[in-house]
Amino acid sequence: AVDSVIELLAIASQSIGGRFIGPWRSFRIDGKTHYGDRHGVRYFKPHGWVKRQLHVENYQRVRDWPIVYHGSSDENVAKILVTGMRRPGEGGVAMAHGQAGSTTRRTMYFSPSIYFSAHPVYAPFQEVEPGRKWFQVVLQCKVRPGSWRVRENTLGNRHWPHDVCFDPNFETNDEMEFLLEGQDHVVVIALMYRESGCDADASVFGNLVTQIEPEHAERPQYRWTELLAEAHRARGLVIIRGAAGGA
Repeated sequence: AVDSVIELLAIASQSIGGRFIGPWRSFRIDGKTHYGDRHGVRYFKPHGWVKRQLHVENYQRVRDWPIVYHGSSDENVAKILVTGMRRPGEGGVAMAHGQAGSTTRRTMYFSPSIYFSAHPVYAPFQEVEPGRKWFQVVLQCKVRPGSWRVRENTLGNRHWPHDVCFDPNFETNDEMEFLLEGQDHVVVIALMYRESGCDADASVFGNLVTQIEPEHAERPQYRWTELLAEAHRARGLVIIRGAAGGA
């Protein structure tokens, strides 16, 4: 399934002077949690995802920039690989999710958390095998130090319970969104890919994603967020009201 999706994306990548390089890299779920900090932003291991690197011209220029993520549909990801990341309103880029916290109405949104960027509101499920397997894509990017503003999670409670942590690596949801205004402040460096559903490979993508069954075929994305929220709550990843930074 990966190859069929990536064929389109690989063709698109040629148009930005970059191409996929090296093999797919799998980030299997294990005890390793992160790869250190870059300008105060920790690069957490993206457990349960596979990654394909993009060639970036003059990569040394951005080598030490922090890593963030941008979730989108496969169609939009292909467009971004052609044009590069653009602000809403430029080059035909439409506003997809509103502009919460923006002062320009042309803000670009990223997150240091792949859990947040991969929420189906941002990275919708795309069907691979009817009722049995879906995929998502997320772009891994680097952002210029000091170029962003931090904002708390703006997803409504119907998309994610406000008392549960999005990401096990973050104690609250207060720093989930990075807002950027300059498209020259962000560089796409890799494509992240994940499969979900009962036929997904648990050894690569983890066991939780395989719990989306054919009976959930009409709304797999809702089942996934339920499963993830339940798993995080069971691990004690909750936000205590009244605590510093709490909801």
